[in-house]
Amino acid sequence: MIKPENSDSESKLDTIILLTDIYGPDYVNTQLVADEWSKAGFKVVIPDLFVSDPVPVEHIRVGHYYIPSAP
Repeated sequence: MIKPENSDSESKLDTIILLTDIYGPDYVNTQLVADEWSKAGFKVVIPDLFVSDPVPVEHIRVGHYYIPSAP
């Protein structure tokens, strides 16, 4: 795991912006990655790129694609 260069409490806090895939920030794997970086001493920010409308996890199947209906 990569450690921040300055790990003392008076140094600036290194921040990682974790961009998600189509499953969004609530996907368990995304949160596990963020947790690992956080444990290494980084502040982790996960923006909600899909404004609370990611592809549902139920659509994770090999060879299938989720195509939402037009509004």
